[in-house]
Amino acid sequence: MLQTNYKRSSYFNNKIQTWDYYFTQESLINFQKEIESLTFRNGETDTPDTPPSGSVCDNIVHTELYKSLRNFVLNHIQQLETYHLTRSYINKFEKAESGYYHQDDCDKTLLFYPNHDWEFDEGGETKFIFQSTDFPLNIITDLKN
Repeated sequence: MLQTNYKRSSYFNNKIQTWDYYFTQESLINFQKEIESLTFRNGETDTPDTPPSGSVCDNIVHTELYKSLRNFVLNHIQQLETYHLTRSYINKFEKAESGYYHQDDCDKTLLFYPNHDWEFDEGGETKFIFQSTDFPLNIITDLKN
């Protein structure tokens, strides 16, 4: 199920786009249950110098989560129509477990967090690192929303 009053935001000259509250609380709970029922393997390394972290489920194309996210992309992110999906998977981290900084080896990355509410002190956030030459200084802002 979808909500009609979702919040769409854009940051850093549209390099980062967010859609908050797109799925209903009921849908998020169902996604979380589905994720818990999947089989995960040990996580991957983020760089050659870091140990594996988290756990990964690679076989998700049969899931309702994948189908829902694919529909979302097709209906709301038209600029991705010319791209080819190379990989879809779920990374899962336990409480107090963190990944390491890394650079994705693709042109675009879609991240989905199936939690409806989140607080800064919980950790698990995604941090983006840009070169200072990527943007004029006047658009670098703190992303606390």
